[in-house]
Amino acid sequence: MPKVAHAAPAAGDVDIFVTSKGTYSVAEVENGMAGNPLPDEFDFAHITDYVSLTLGNYDIHAFAGGATAINVEDFTLSAGSISSLVARGPLEPSGVSTDFNVVVLSNN
Repeated sequence: MPKVAHAAPAAGDVDIFVTSKGTYSVAEVENGMAGNPLPDEFDFAHITDYVSLTLGNYDIHAFAGGATAINVEDFTLSAGSISSLVARGPLEPSGVSTDFNVVVLSNN
């Protein structure tokens, strides 16, 4: 079970998509083919509740300002895994998408 924390002030509101590994390309997610984001318009300094997902591998996409800010492919959710995904980035709005990343913390 993961939860997501938004720790990238320069990103503003973001949309986060968690999809089964390889189901959608980045372009398909950007074009709305992956359904609804989880969460939608997620703003800085917020943390989701734990999200119930089945065991398996996932792709995690975060979009800020209509562009991909974070793209994590093949995130493995193992049996009994409890994680926090911290989306982080630069403090300055002039940051570029390569300045954003995700830190995965195990809460077990």
